[in-house]
Order: sequence, then C-alpha cells, then structure tokens
Amino acid sequence: MKKNQKQSSKLRNKHQQHKKEYEDLFKSKEHIQYDSNIQKIDKTPQEQQIDQNRIQQCISRSWHKRLDCIVNLSEIKVGKFSQEEIDYIMKVVNEYLLQNNLNDQDLQEYIELKSFGLSKMWLTIANQIPNRSVDSIYKLIRRKYDSKNRQGYWNQNEEADLIKYVQQYGRKWREISKHFNRTPDNIRKKQENFQYQQNKYRVQHNKYFLFQIMIQYFRLNLVISSLKLNFVQILER
Repeated sequence: MKKNQKQSSKLRNKHQQHKKEYEDLFKSKEHIQYDSNIQKIDKTPQEQQIDQNRIQQCISRSWHKRLDCIVNLSEIKVGKFSQEEIDYIMKVVNEYLLQNNLNDQDLQEYIELKSFGLSKMWLTIANQIPNRSVDSIYKLIRRKYDSKNRQGYWNQNEEADLIKYVQQYGRKWREISKHFNRTPDNIRKKQENFQYQQNKYRVQHNKYFLFQIMIQYFRLNLVISSLKLNFVQILER
C-alpha cells in the first residue's frame, strides 16, 4: 500500500511540473493557428462563427483530442493499426519507460488516473509516431496496459447487461464502463459490432422474407395459369 502511495505521489509531482507548460502550449497553438486562418481569408460572419465553434470544440475536448486539433489531419493515417505499427509503438513505450526509470505499474497509474492525461510522457511517445493521431495512440496503449480492460469473450449475461445500459445511458461509454471490467473503447467496439451483426441479420432476414414472397408469387401464378387452362378446356367441350 505504501509503495503504491509513493508511486502515485511521484506521478502527481511529475504531472504538476508539466501540466501548466502543456496547457499553455495548447492554448497558444490553438489561438495562433485558428486566428491566423481567420485573418488570412475574408470570411462571412457565418463562416467566422463556424471557425469559433471549432476553436471552442477543440478547447473542450480531452487533452489527446485537443492536440490533434493543432496538427494537419490530412497527413494523419486512420484505420486499424498494423501489427508492425503496434510493435513499433510498444517499442517506443518500453524505451520511454526505461529512459525515465518507470515500470508497467507506473504506466497503468498514468492510464487509470485520468488527471495525468497532460503528462509529458504521452506527448513524447506520440511524437515518435507522427503519422498517427495522439488520440489513437493513447487509446491503443490504454487498451494494452489498462488493468481494467478485460479482454476476450463476452458472455450472455454481459451482452444482456450491455443492452440494458445502452438503453439507459445511450452512447455514454465511460458511464457504461463503470458497470463492467472493461474500457470505454472496448464497450463501444462491442456495441458497434453488436449493431453490425443485428443489421446483418436484419438484412438477411429481409432477403429471405422477400425470397419467400417471390416463391409464393410464382406458385400463385402457376395455380392461376392452371385454373385458366382448365377453364378454357371446360368451355371448349
């Protein structure tokens, strides 16, 4: 217990040293970038309002998404990480831990104690992978190291609970994660996969239903044609 408290105290001290520095960095870069863009082009009041809304959204986002607001998103790669990318990111993480005399437990505390998000560690690691967003790198590392991220098979009880909590909370994944030993990303992906499977089943069911209607339609036509033929034969007698 004392060891964990000492580690937490060490992380808090490091966090306090870097927090103000990076908050100022965010504010200055956001202000410079968006103000310069507005001044370069003669925009209508509506367009200026849109830009101001973008700035406000940037400021209100989590630290890793706020950092992505000040980079050129056209150069950022999106989609699933390749195994080569994952191996490289894990290598960068391990090198950082060694250089700064940290261990896996320290990293888990950085992840689980959300107030440490502005730490220099995340920014330094993300800087080594410039073609991926800070947000995606942070979430990848969190999935790998977060002790609360239970991986693997979802049993029927968990799936039933997920349906219940989604109906209760909607898409508030962080709130839902409080009822599971899984991360918000894990829960979000499960729900998206669950919806995909439901939609897929619905489409297949509709196709099958339509196919059955077509079969019945052709059968009915055959019966009608047969009745017409019999009726004609009766009239000819």
